[in-house]
Amino acid sequence: MRGMVTLTLLAVILAGMLDAPPARAQATVTVDCASGDLVADALTSTAPELTVRIIGICAEDFEVTRDDVLFRGANPANDGFSWGGGDGSEVAFATVLVREARNIRFERLGFFDGSRNGLGVENTNSVEVDRCRFQNNERGIGASDSIVLVTDTVFVGNNLWDFGAFQGSFIDCTGCTTSGSQFSVLASSGGSVNVGGGTIEGNWGAVATGNGSSMFLDGTDITAASMGLSVERNAQMFVTNTTLDHAFQVVDDALLDMDGVTQTANPIDLNFINMGSTVRLRVSTSATGDTLLWSGAHLTIEDGAQLDGLLSCGKASDAYCEDPLLVLEGTVDCDACVSAAVARTPARTAWEPLVLPELIR
Repeated sequence: MRGMVTLTLLAVILAGMLDAPPARAQATVTVDCASGDLVADALTSTAPELTVRIIGICAEDFEVTRDDVLFRGANPANDGFSWGGGDGSEVAFATVLVREARNIRFERLGFFDGSRNGLGVENTNSVEVDRCRFQNNERGIGASDSIVLVTDTVFVGNNLWDFGAFQGSFIDCTGCTTSGSQFSVLASSGGSVNVGGGTIEGNWGAVATGNGSSMFLDGTDITAASMGLSVERNAQMFVTNTTLDHAFQVVDDALLDMDGVTQTANPIDLNFINMGSTVRLRVSTSATGDTLLWSGAHLTIEDGAQLDGLLSCGKASDAYCEDPLLVLEGTVDCDACVSAAVARTPARTAWEPLVLPELIR
């Protein structure tokens, strides 16, 4: 009886093995840039799964349109891609352009000196960027109708932005470090970005979202030369457990929600909320600097949050404070932040005259 059971089990196992799909063929191609090898030639492989090993810096613009490719280097400072002097074709949109492909991954590679994007991604649902470096490109990563997952990657010296999501794209950047661009992180035209940890630094503004886009930041250190956070035109930004160095600007029916955020410094001394926009300062959030609400804007300061500065409301704007004393230097014309029981004279008066030509749009 035991022998019959054993034979039956063996038959089942063998049948399963016969029915299992065959293993996908894999191939590895080495591209030695110094020897004149081309990545474009490596991509002609017909193997279902392809690994392209990069040695050195290849001065080549190329397009990836096939699925299941792993690009791998040993050191992102020494292995990768630089702009090859694109001839104005669509490939010149980026040094490396991934279009309508799946399961594309870049590991330990550098993207250097691109005239536009170091990496462009279009209509692609799975691109991973791991331990890479984007340096001295016009823009780092630009994504359109795509999903891009970035981990432990460095962006330095790119001109316009480090990574940007557009037209329904989603970019997740975990443990990333940026410095030297005008705007480090950008979402627009329905794009969405999630930033977890890391350090974000911008020459003008650190993080910006607009045109119906969304941004999520958690556990990130944010530094900028002028504007730390900019939210515009029906966009939303949610920031948690983050340090913010510099001001925030929220305009044109936008939303900024901050929870557990510490605004450590604000050299320009003005946070600005304008044109029907809303800002929420939730528990454990500490904002620094004067804050001006204008043209139907709204601010909520929850109990446990605080604003270290003067709060002023104008042109049908108002603020709600669960405790008026949360505004350390008082309020001007923000009636919902002042109660009869805790009314007090502001430490200073509102701006007279009010001149904000660069912020009011």
